[in-house]
Amino acid sequence: VIAKNGGAPNGDSPLMKAGEDMKDPEPEQAPPKHEDGPDVEYGVFDPEDEGGLAVALPVAEEEDPYIQSAVEYDPDAKPPIYRRRRFRLYAFLGFFALVAVAVGAVIGIVLSGNSSSSDDAEAEEDPVRVRIERLVGAEALDDPGSPYEQAYLWMKYNDTLGVEPNDPNFVQRFALVSFYYATTVDEPWNTCNPPEDDEEDNCIYRHLVGLPSSYQDFPWIRWLTPTKECEWAGIYCDDDSNQLRAIELHGNNLNGEWPESLKLLPFLQSISLPWGSLSGPLPADVAELDHLVSIEAQYNDWTGPIPREWFESRQLVRLNLAGCKLSGTIPPSVGQAKDLRALYLQSNDITGQIPPEIGQATNLAFLYLNKNALTGTIPETISDMSSLERFYVQKNDLNGTLPIKMGDCTNLLDIRVHQQLNGNLAGDIPESLYTLEKLFRLDIRDNKFTGSLSSRVGDLESLIELRLAGNRMTGVLPSSVGDLLALRTLDFQGALMNITGSIPTQMCERRGALGLQTLSANCKADATGFLEVECAEECACTCCDPEGMDCD
Repeated sequence: VIAKNGGAPNGDSPLMKAGEDMKDPEPEQAPPKHEDGPDVEYGVFDPEDEGGLAVALPVAEEEDPYIQSAVEYDPDAKPPIYRRRRFRLYAFLGFFALVAVAVGAVIGIVLSGNSSSSDDAEAEEDPVRVRIERLVGAEALDDPGSPYEQAYLWMKYNDTLGVEPNDPNFVQRFALVSFYYATTVDEPWNTCNPPEDDEEDNCIYRHLVGLPSSYQDFPWIRWLTPTKECEWAGIYCDDDSNQLRAIELHGNNLNGEWPESLKLLPFLQSISLPWGSLSGPLPADVAELDHLVSIEAQYNDWTGPIPREWFESRQLVRLNLAGCKLSGTIPPSVGQAKDLRALYLQSNDITGQIPPEIGQATNLAFLYLNKNALTGTIPETISDMSSLERFYVQKNDLNGTLPIKMGDCTNLLDIRVHQQLNGNLAGDIPESLYTLEKLFRLDIRDNKFTGSLSSRVGDLESLIELRLAGNRMTGVLPSSVGDLLALRTLDFQGALMNITGSIPTQMCERRGALGLQTLSANCKADATGFLEVECAEECACTCCDPEGMDCD
């Protein structure tokens, strides 16, 4: 059972089951939340266990022994040293020196033992430090002003709840305290910071639900208060074990770099930190969280590439990194994310090609790659993505054609490939697309598509929006377009568009707020009186001249 111990909005959980259906958000919004977490096996996690690794210590090699038999006898040589008269003096001095060294060594051992005993005694007096040092290492803990050091000092001197180092939730509490300090590097959060002297532990958590500033307010508990950490704002824990399952802090002005202490939370399933000022690179070790199913860190200032290891995490269902400053390429390992349902990478600076391996992510339903700097072609392997519902690659620099078998993605609802940087997507609309009974939007405008609009367009009974403008298509507008009862937008005007014919009268009859709203065509006569498309007055078309420069 996944629940909030202190007041999640409406009791909802941010978790979902792998493979669960997902409703699609608008590109600017975060993906929706889903109830119920994935089944996980609970076990005992000891972050101090180093896997039984032995520590290798340097061993001092003995000096080469003096081998008597290896010395050849030389009759002209001086007598051996032990036969000289000065030998007794040298031997006495050597013996005295040896005794001095031995005495010094004994004294050193005693002093060292006393020092070690003193250190052990000090360690016993500070079990909090001992426990934390085993978690993060002495170097990280001794870094002045680091989140780890601040968390240690708070746990030792300010935490009046009295959580002992051997408490099952000690590590979890330390990780969250460190998380707070790691995300308030430049300034505090917007809401639910630790209480000041005159403030109560209760707070109103402002949860961002939409841009630019749509919030919902919820009563919760401030962070770093003498309550269980599972009761702090934005924290979701398992009711039975009090193990942390999710962190959800939307639009709360988190700042700093990726909180390193998240790796200390082995049962974490959801990380949701969107709309903040978090920056720096994304760490690869996030993939080591075996139960992590959702990462929402969109609209922050992340830089660098997406770690390939993130896609190697087989449990990941949703990854939202939209609206950041990410660069690099989409790694081929994306094909290994077998459970991935939603990948939101729009509005970044990602370059390179869409890897063909992405076709192996057959559970992927929402693929948002728009507004990047992707080049190359759309891989034919997209046709293998049987679960694909939304395919957004608009506003990149792609070329080539649409995959011939794209219609094999029978669940496709929305295709947006419009406005490539140089408008280099070309070729005909694949015939297979006309079999997509669920498709409600096809937007290919401002490219170099050719050919004609098939009469089979009338089979797209769910089509709401058809945008063909700014291409180089020819032929006659098929009358079957009038059979599209759900159609609200039809745009096929443009300087190089040569689709001719008449707007079907049945379309004009559906004009209105609940019917056809946008109808644009080359239905304005040129200087010679030539008219490409006839549009009756009652259709109220937006008519453009054949040059596509003058529309009214």
